[in-house]
Amino acid sequence: MKIAQLLRVGRAWNSVIVFGSVFLGAVFAGTVSPSIPVMLASISAALIASGGYSLNDYFDYRTDFVNKPSRPIPRGDLARAEALLLSIFLTGMGIIIAHFIGRDSGLVAVCAAILLFFYSYILKRVALIGNLVVSCLCGLVFLYGGLSVGKVTPTLVPAAFSFLFHLGREILKDVEDLEGDRKTGATTVPIWLGVRTSILFSTFIYAGLIVATPIPSVLGIYNLKYLVAVIVLVDVPLVLLLLYVWRPHADYAFVNKSLKVVMPLGLLSLYLGR
Repeated sequence: MKIAQLLRVGRAWNSVIVFGSVFLGAVFAGTVSPSIPVMLASISAALIASGGYSLNDYFDYRTDFVNKPSRPIPRGDLARAEALLLSIFLTGMGIIIAHFIGRDSGLVAVCAAILLFFYSYILKRVALIGNLVVSCLCGLVFLYGGLSVGKVTPTLVPAAFSFLFHLGREILKDVEDLEGDRKTGATTVPIWLGVRTSILFSTFIYAGLIVATPIPSVLGIYNLKYLVAVIVLVDVPLVLLLLYVWRPHADYAFVNKSLKVVMPLGLLSLYLGR
């Protein structure tokens, strides 16, 4: 039972996506050889991400009592100290593993861990800054995969797409968490600009992403299979979700869960475009 709660706090599924994203970063760079650095990079990124999720639950427990009362700490299934110890262990292991890849990878891992700490500690509650930090880290995973094989440039396109995708989602997540954030004194984008303006902001971000997705195929960076896949698996679902989010009484939790499903579909589209 305790293992299950630790996996929930560490967002095991999200960490699997991080693992796969780093691995695909190397694939997009054109090679997974030598394979050991790629695997080490994927494992270290997943561990650091999981440590960051655990740390977020440690700091965010007051808000979770309102927004996510079913999470392990608000339910009393897990002590805050246990989440903190899990975070320290996972992050430390991730940083150690990263240093076996090389100095640059170790430095990136340390910087990512520092950003995750400051995000959970304070930046999450600062309008837009926290959203930008998370989005940058989500883009960084692809660059990290490319770095593990010494080829960063080919990963710039997936990194940019990932940044835009997560920036739009982070703002919608803040809309979903508005009640709890307001009670704990946070200054998120919806509290700062209002719900309607925040949805408009997110809509513009996703509209820009949708417009940008065909460009790599037009430029010959990715093939026709990518173009078909990204339109069907990513662009169409995004358009439908954007139409839904403007409906009165839209379920923002449903929107954010649906966007999480679109993530691996986007990765699949990029993979097909190699």
